[in-house]
Amino acid sequence: MAKSIGKNSTPQRPNRSKTFENYWDQKDVEEGLRNESLFEGVLRINPKNYKEAYISAPDGTEDFLIEGILHRNRALNGDIVVCEMLPTQTANKECEKSFAESPSSPNIQQNEQPITPKNLAAASELKENISKVTEKEVQCVDADLAASREVRGAKTLGPKNRKKPKKLMENVSNLNLGAELQDKSGLKTPSTMAENVTNLDNPAEEQRKRTRRPRKKKNVIVENLTAQLSASCTIEDSLTKTTTVQVETLSVVLQNKSHINTAGTIDENSQQNPNIVNTPRKIAKVVFIKELKHSRCAIGSLRQWPYGQSGPLPSWILFAPKDHRIPRLKIPFAPELASCLLQPNMLYLARIDSWEDVNHPLGSLCYFIGKSGDIEAETIALLLEHEVDYGDFPQEVFDDLPSLPWSIPTEEIKKRRDFREQCISSVLCEHVCSLNPGEDRLAFSVEWIVNDKGEILEEWFGRSIIRSCVKLSYDHAQAVIEDREIVNCPEIKGPYSVAEIRETILVLQELAGYLRKKRVDQGALRIDLPRLAFSMDWETRTPIGFRVYELKESNRLIEEFMLLANMRVAEKIYGVFPALAVLRSHPPPPGHKLEQLADTLQTIGIHLDVTSSATLQESLLRYGQGSSDPISMGRNLVISNLLAKPMKCASYICSGVVKKEEKFRHYALSVPFYTHFTSPIRRYPDILVHRLLDAALEQESLDHWEQSVVKRLLDNCNSRKLAAKALQETHSELHLANLIRKSGSIEVKGIVLAVLDHSVDVVLIYLGIIRRLYIEKLPLKMTHEKYNGIGKLTLVWDPESPGSQPTHQVISVFSLLEILLVPHAENDKLDFTLVLQRPNYVQ
Repeated sequence: MAKSIGKNSTPQRPNRSKTFENYWDQKDVEEGLRNESLFEGVLRINPKNYKEAYISAPDGTEDFLIEGILHRNRALNGDIVVCEMLPTQTANKECEKSFAESPSSPNIQQNEQPITPKNLAAASELKENISKVTEKEVQCVDADLAASREVRGAKTLGPKNRKKPKKLMENVSNLNLGAELQDKSGLKTPSTMAENVTNLDNPAEEQRKRTRRPRKKKNVIVENLTAQLSASCTIEDSLTKTTTVQVETLSVVLQNKSHINTAGTIDENSQQNPNIVNTPRKIAKVVFIKELKHSRCAIGSLRQWPYGQSGPLPSWILFAPKDHRIPRLKIPFAPELASCLLQPNMLYLARIDSWEDVNHPLGSLCYFIGKSGDIEAETIALLLEHEVDYGDFPQEVFDDLPSLPWSIPTEEIKKRRDFREQCISSVLCEHVCSLNPGEDRLAFSVEWIVNDKGEILEEWFGRSIIRSCVKLSYDHAQAVIEDREIVNCPEIKGPYSVAEIRETILVLQELAGYLRKKRVDQGALRIDLPRLAFSMDWETRTPIGFRVYELKESNRLIEEFMLLANMRVAEKIYGVFPALAVLRSHPPPPGHKLEQLADTLQTIGIHLDVTSSATLQESLLRYGQGSSDPISMGRNLVISNLLAKPMKCASYICSGVVKKEEKFRHYALSVPFYTHFTSPIRRYPDILVHRLLDAALEQESLDHWEQSVVKRLLDNCNSRKLAAKALQETHSELHLANLIRKSGSIEVKGIVLAVLDHSVDVVLIYLGIIRRLYIEKLPLKMTHEKYNGIGKLTLVWDPESPGSQPTHQVISVFSLLEILLVPHAENDKLDFTLVLQRPNYVQ
């Protein structure tokens, strides 16, 4: 219902009678956690329904539902929150209705006023007023593509030569607004934004700045809450492409595509009405935010304020985030921002400054990024959204580097074990940090003397000096393993022949086979998913084709020795520093969730033995793991994605904080101790492990190391690792969408993951991507049936020509489909749509 304000007819504001509860006093929170009347965990917001959030139950049973934004109490996705369990299921209807009226849901279009002649006139008048302000005070210049690229920065994506996003007021459509506006806006560069968003040195001060002072509230006793669990998870401690998972979703890609119930199948009610609750469930509310993991920043676009204006110009601008888990913000209007409303489909970075209005937090604009749908602008948006600092390294970093040419001091060589006369080969070749053939390099080594079965007879850890004799690729090593000629064999440095290099590789391959068999026999679990790779035009830095990155035996050869080194180093540092060891832990999945999944799959003829990781691995092998034919590969992809759902995360831990050795164990690798030692040039935890190992060898005490500091560093590493993985996968989909846009369409095969009443969720076999395929608009008639909780669609395609027969098609879980990937209908949206192709048979 709309009301008139002067000549305008505008929607009413949502109900503002509801307000957030004050946070509990920190002292009461600590007492509640001690007596188990409160519990803590990581908040996960459903990306398909922003009104639903979840937190893992401390006892490992069904997750708690946090219903509505009032119960979420200003917490955002990823925050570590403290919750109080509520005694009964509550609908929270007023809050849901209020927030639903705010155009923030992915399923709700912008809440614009009814289309009437009066409203059209009012909108035209407002636009005219804004245009006058723009012409008078701003002197807007049309922005062409070249100008917008200049605003966004250079084309390269590396740290060097990458221009930072310009300050918003300097560059919106090449506006020249003057220094006064820059001072008023308080806009920041990426480096200062990072300082403003994350203050790891003083988290307590950061918490104080971002939240209101909590007030005391009486505790409510919650029984049987015993331990905290992590919420989102990954299984990735090998060189395989694996999956990032969350307890309520299948994967990062799937998060935005489907709604999953506890049995691991798609909940059909979520498509028809996401607010339907079939059965009572445990619910809770947030009473305190222990750690603000979310940056409170978002990427989005600007809209006119839809709830009425106080004069000829708006008082507010509406900021609509691309991530629907973040509420829409109200931005104070200024004449200098008038041109922004006249330029649709532009991307901005905004931040939440305060959140008192339940429906619309108060925010401010940080940067103008570029045009929506442009690959460079979308890439920068992703980097900013995930808080990745991609600018130039500060000068103090370069000051720490040795000058070139650099050589190893003689006194340093004397302190190290010399491996320069050994036959050493190296996919890693640059300058100081890498292993160029024929050049001396410093290393931290693990040396084993083994028998012909790969059993370790002697072991040594220490600093060393090495000299690689040849730079091999995985393809070169694979050719040796397959007894093929090495094509374009690189130059060999030193007194070695090609035959000697081949012999060394084959010996390592044989030993790797024994090591792999031993791990599998001990219960190691492997969940493989395809990894999307692109063929690039390096001049334009755009993809010209895609393929699946294939893991070959040469990859697995390197993997086995890296895993062995990581395991042995973990045992070493824990033996010397049991209170400070940096370990990589992977808890087992909740048994009841695996059993629910096994029961569901059994109804469609898939029998998984979930007794242990070993029996689960045997089941995966039985259902096509490693197969290359589309049917077996697709079936295994479906099973793997469903298995990923109940899995918990692998994470970095400090042994002295976790304390119990059974919690150190790595479920997927089936080993008691594991860490990351082998990649210090790309992972900070490896650097900590190197320091621990060095201290263990030098018999240093490390009394100056504090467990709390180590824990804080590792918590940050865990969150950054998840963010980097999510960014990588999303960016791959952006490149795929850009390639589809240029190609017009791409034909692929998909296998059905779940059947809904008007759509199906499919895994694109050679891409490893999960998407929803909508069927209702195709030229066909459709019938939906459900047996034992599993859906089935019967399609009758319209005849292709007069006199021809209709085509019948039955779609169920594991059906193989021909699919066409086409650009999204909106040109400014860098995405793609799935279109089901008519089968080439008649039933």
